[in-house]
Amino acid sequence: MVFQISGQGNEIKEGDPGSLLIAVEEVQSEIFKRDGINMVQDLFISFVDAVLGADGIEVMTIEGVVKIKIEPGTENGKILRLKGKGIPEMGTNNRGDMFIHVNVFVPKNITKEEEQKLEQFKMCESFKPTIDKTKNVKGIYSKILDELNE
Repeated sequence: MVFQISGQGNEIKEGDPGSLLIAVEEVQSEIFKRDGINMVQDLFISFVDAVLGADGIEVMTIEGVVKIKIEPGTENGKILRLKGKGIPEMGTNNRGDMFIHVNVFVPKNITKEEEQKLEQFKMCESFKPTIDKTKNVKGIYSKILDELNE
């Protein structure tokens, strides 16, 4: 984006000063992705936080860190919206939103003790997906189809 300020450029011996040109270059962030005036980022949470919920999870916005709440039972792929935490729209009072894509982190390496604890959870009925428990839950394939059909 280039801003032009008339009459503020270099002066010449005969005539009026030229225009000052200010070039603004956007640098790609390692944290955010831009989508128009909205910002998008991934947030990785633990399986425990996804199941039990968590208060005070810190996420970065373009203005600094904010704390958000993860609701109990948050599923992988859920998108949280932080209204007004995106980019200001030039020439208006509008501001974009921040969209947080929640990803449940699955560790690749665990200890024997952790494995034993997880084996105990595996036997609990609450952790077993059944048709009744999942009939109103959309998988990633259904979510993609919904997005394509909008």
